Amino acid sequence: MHVAWNLLARYVDRRCNFLWWGLLAHIVLLGPWALWELVTESIWSIELSIAIVVTAIANTLYFLALRQ
Repeated sequence: MHVAWNLLARYVDRRCNFLWWGLLAHIVLLGPWALWELVTESIWSIELSIAIVVTAIANTLYFLALRQ
């Protein structure tokens, strides 16, 4: 899946924003379940909060770099 994602992103016209549409689909399909699990099953701590923020920043930078 990862290779297919990168190949599609490489050969698709940049104006169609393929990566952002893919992320939106991912959020719509898996977001509610992920949030439910995070709220009901996680033991919140400062470490978890930091990990979530760092992961969000890293993924944002990754997708911005892929778009370039």
